[in-house]
Formats: sequence, C-alpha cells, structure tokens
Amino acid sequence: MNTFLRNLLRQLLLGILLLPFGVAAQNLPPDQTAAITAAKAEGVTVRWNAARGEVASIRGADLGVRSSFSRGPGLQLTRNATYEQRTIAVLDNVSGMLRASNASREFRAKRTQSDKLGYHHVRVEQRHNNLRVVGAELIVHFDKQDRAYEVNGRYIPGITLSVAPQLSSGDAVLSAQADLQRRGSPTGDLQGEPELVVFARRTPSRLAYQLTLTYGEGTSEPGRWIYWVDAQTGRVIDRVSKIFHIAAPTTNGFHTAIVGVKLPGEGGGATNVMGWKQNTNNKYYLYNTNQQWVIKNAAASGWPDASSHAYRDTDDWGVSDPTEISAALAMDAVHRYFRDVHGLPSFDGDNSLARANVHQGTNYVNAYWDGEQLYIGDGNGEDANSLAVLDIIGHEFAHAVTERSADLIYYGESGALNESFSDIFGTSIEFHTQPDDRGSYPSRTPGMADWLLGEDSWLASTALRDMRDPSNTDTVGEDNEQPTRYLGFVLGKRRR
Repeated sequence: MNTFLRNLLRQLLLGILLLPFGVAAQNLPPDQTAAITAAKAEGVTVRWNAARGEVASIRGADLGVRSSFSRGPGLQLTRNATYEQRTIAVLDNVSGMLRASNASREFRAKRTQSDKLGYHHVRVEQRHNNLRVVGAELIVHFDKQDRAYEVNGRYIPGITLSVAPQLSSGDAVLSAQADLQRRGSPTGDLQGEPELVVFARRTPSRLAYQLTLTYGEGTSEPGRWIYWVDAQTGRVIDRVSKIFHIAAPTTNGFHTAIVGVKLPGEGGGATNVMGWKQNTNNKYYLYNTNQQWVIKNAAASGWPDASSHAYRDTDDWGVSDPTEISAALAMDAVHRYFRDVHGLPSFDGDNSLARANVHQGTNYVNAYWDGEQLYIGDGNGEDANSLAVLDIIGHEFAHAVTERSADLIYYGESGALNESFSDIFGTSIEFHTQPDDRGSYPSRTPGMADWLLGEDSWLASTALRDMRDPSNTDTVGEDNEQPTRYLGFVLGKRRR
C-alpha cells in the first residue's frame, strides 16, 4: 500500500478527512462549500469529521481577519476587546464553514485559559434560542500576538427544535427519581434547579431538562447523578454519575514533582510543586506528606476531578487547572513558613493534615476556615478572580492556627484581633516566600510580595486591605472600614 493510501485510510479510520475530499464526499450546501474552498485557497486547513458530517477544525494564520472566506456581518471590536469578545468575532468570521447563521446568538464564551507559551484558549458553548446545546463545544485558540490560529471542537448546524416543553420541570424530576429507584438506588434529592437544554450528545437534537440528583452525602456509597429527561415525552434520554470514585492517597506511593501553570494573579507561567504518585492506581495527587497538605476539588462538575481529590493521570497538568496548582503551591509555602519561622508543624502544632477545597460554590467571592478545612472560592470575575492566592490562603490558614492555639471568639474585639492576626500572617507569608516588591507600593505586581492583602485576586479595588496604609483610598477604596478608622470605645460607645 502506498503512502497516500495508507494516510487516507488512517484518516478514514479516525473519522476525519482533510478537505476538500470531505466536501465532495459529504455533498455540502453550496454556501458552505464556497466558504471552505475560499479558505483553502488562502492557506487555511479545514479538517472534517466524516462520522458526524461536521467540520472538526479550522486552522490558519489569522482567522479573525476579514477574507474571501468571511461570512457574517463582521463584528467590530474596540482596542481593549476581551478574549471572549474576540472569540465571537472570530466565529462570526468563519461561520460560513461551520454553517452557523448568527454567531452573536449561537455562541457564548464561557472560559478563557492561558498557557506557558502566552497563548490563550477560549471555550465556547453553543446556544439555540438561548438554550445551551449539550454535546457541542468549540475552542478558539489565540497565539502570543492575539491572532486566532485555530477553531476546533463541535458545532451542530441546523437545529430547528421548538423550545416550548410539554413536560413540567417537576415531572422531569419525578421521572429521573423513578429511574434511580428502578436501578436500585435511593430516589435522591434535587440539587439546584432543572435546566432546559438542547440535548445532542450521541443522538439527534432533543429538548430536555438537565437536572442533578444526589443521595448519601458523606457515606461510603454516595450518588450524584446528572439526568437528561425528554421535555416532550418524559423519557430518560441519558444519565451519568458525577461521583468520582478516586481513592484517597495512601502511604503506598512517593513524592514527585507535578508540573502545571499558576494563576495569572500569582504571576502565571509554568511551575512545579512536589505532589504524590500513588502506586496502587498510578494517579498523581496534589498531596504532600512532608508538609502535610492535600488539595480537593469542591466543584460538583466541570472538572475531571470534581467532587474528589485533586488528581490527574499524568504528572504534567498543563493548563488544566491553575487554581489547584496555585492552591498547592500556597499550602506548601504556608506550611514551610510556620515550620521555618515559628517551629509550628501544621495548624495545630501536631502535624495534622491540612485540607484545602478549591472551586467552592458558584461565583463565590470568599474563602474561609470552617474549623476543619479550608474552602476557597473562584470569585465572580467582577469583584475578584480566584481567591486561591498565597496571602489569602495564608490568611485562612492562620485562622486555623489561632483557633487551635488562642481560640479567640469570633465576635467584637476578639474577632477583630483574630482577623488582624490572619492579615499579618498572610502578608508575612508572602514576604517569606515571594520576591520583595515593597518598593512598588502602592502598585502591585503579580507573584511579588508587598504590603497589600488580596491584591492578586481582587478586582473591585487595588487590594482588599492595605497593611502599610490601611485607610489609603487609592488602594482599598473609600467604603472599606479599615483599622485606622477605628478609635476604640468610650463609655460603651464606639468612636470613629
């Protein structure tokens, strides 16, 4: 067999053809054929998924520039356009090849990730009449010069479904619970509200309710099931378990470096942290028995290790979760600080394992210590980005130290002392770990130590608090009640 036939057979087995072979084979609509042909003439590579009859990827020098293959109205962008806005403009530009009719209505950017090369990758969900299309997702890739060089993933063209359900969301829940019961499981409790979606995963598009049922939280056999119920007939279309039965790390393993990317607020870029290789399952955990910390993922979905220990199948996590990597780096640094500076093994002085749960809540702008573990929110993108940064995790860990040592009641002035100790420790940990950047005050530099607290996460102002000048409105904003504004009590009344 010659090389050409061998390569062609390989592509066929993969279900992907390099156009223009796919164009002829699939008998595409004239408009789509014309757009693809024009793109090829300009050096754009289009790959075809023969099994699905869809474009699998589009790759070119700059897919955002208006060219002969461009379709759509041509969305105008300002100089300071976000990656999300640029992404929709790119999809508008290549819409003819995808057979998309209105990029602004059909696509919604949901998450942007950066990598160690300085590239950005934006994940996009498809929408139909403002409903999410389950089973479709595109990724738009930008290089260091912010040029879109590839679009890949799955877009499902030609959806014409009515979005008016015949079934109520309550009946959909009953249908899913009955299915669980028939399978020998508890009926489960509804988590959140059912979402009306277009379900197009391994099946023609159908209007459906997506809902989550949980049972047995904290037991040896918990359940967390995602159900899709046909919104017209009430039949269960599909179900998937979201309980990840990954075993906790044990002593049967060894420490090894895990490579990943830090949060932008911590300076971004590639880094490594000493984690754990578990011999029994060959998984790599963010877990360290020398420094006594472990990272867990509190999210219900959206990550490969949701509702589980932070783990991967490889020691190279790439850009998959900078939050987990940053949290691990912070926990490691916090433990080293308390051991090296204060001779304190872990938060209780007894070398206990410290647990940090990341991705807590949805749009959650907070972090806290609950008496047993740390919980770190992802922020909402408006007031703050992810709170998994060094001084915030140091602040919360210090609450654990205070509780297990002084046990200050979190009320009134003893509560204020509790907070102030955490602020002092958070800042001290930053100076112990990161390069000294106090000379840049009141400015901030990601991944550098300064007098500001929460500055690597906070968006609503320069910082959450200012340890050099607590009442500086240039750093903390005018509405924050900072320590220098507190003048104590006189005759039972607080003065300001």
